[in-house]
Amino acid sequence: MKGSFRILILVIWITAIFVLTGYPGLDAPQIDDFPIDKLYHFMAFFILAFLERPILKPIPFILLGIGIALAAEAQQLIIPGREWDLMDIAAGIAGLMTGFLIFKKRRS
Repeated sequence: MKGSFRILILVIWITAIFVLTGYPGLDAPQIDDFPIDKLYHFMAFFILAFLERPILKPIPFILLGIGIALAAEAQQLIIPGREWDLMDIAAGIAGLMTGFLIFKKRRS
């Protein structure tokens, strides 16, 4: 039961990532010249790492996370009002890998 619940929460979070990154015309609030949207990407994938880590081994963990980052950004190619941004992918992967390293250290 515990494993099924973790998988359900992970699927819900992945769905949330795709909904938020695919929402037409959704703009992050701006703080002067600070790219706040990159922080949002970092945090979304940091949380993804927290949810993935107890379920997956390292290689599937990394492949799934990077795949989600790429797919979430790729969907923006077809969404009106959204733009594909390589730096969003980098911020997502940075959040994923930061989470991976922190949670890996905590488990050992």
